[in-house]
Amino acid sequence: MEGLPARADIDVRCRRATRRRCEIESSIGFTMSLFIGALAFGGGHLLPISKVSILAASLLSGLAGWLLLRIIGNVSHRSMAPNIAD
Repeated sequence: MEGLPARADIDVRCRRATRRRCEIESSIGFTMSLFIGALAFGGGHLLPISKVSILAASLLSGLAGWLLLRIIGNVSHRSMAPNIAD
């Protein structure tokens, strides 16, 4: 089967594509949150508060997602490691 990519290459490309889709969808959601906040609060004194709140929530959710992926990644790597004690 010459000419076919290795399974590892396919897995890496799929993970990259999935990550890019998530990044794009997150940026669209972030932009829509700012847009809806601007529509809801207009030019009032609550608009800056809503923008800071949206930014803080975005940063916190990004941190939570990163931590979750780190934990899941560590667990999956440990479960795939060979058992030397056997």
